[in-house]
Amino acid sequence: MHQVSHESLLHYRRGTVSGGTIEFEESVRYDNHAENPAVALLDNGLVLEVHSLGGFISRTGTLSLNDPGQIEWQTPIKVDEDTSIVYPAVASNGAQAVATCNDDNGVTHPELYYSVAKLCTE
Repeated sequence: MHQVSHESLLHYRRGTVSGGTIEFEESVRYDNHAENPAVALLDNGLVLEVHSLGGFISRTGTLSLNDPGQIEWQTPIKVDEDTSIVYPAVASNGAQAVATCNDDNGVTHPELYYSVAKLCTE
């Protein structure tokens, strides 16, 4: 996942590991109005993604079985409306996911928020 410099465009690249190297597919744009992407990949092909811009946003996707360069994304969900969200992050152990972000609302000590969810992989 990466953001285009000085723009709010997010892209990702999928890769295949073989012989100690990674062969990457073409870059694919997946959002035209987002910043600061973070991702967690699970062993079952589930992709967890969070980003900011206009709030704290999350979405899931699955690695396409037919196209090694594609992720099949679900509709994004706005977790928090606060527009001062910065530094989103996500991690998972395969059974649960945790997402964190900071609220940089101009105060001397920004606040850290987190959310934990049980993953339903059925």
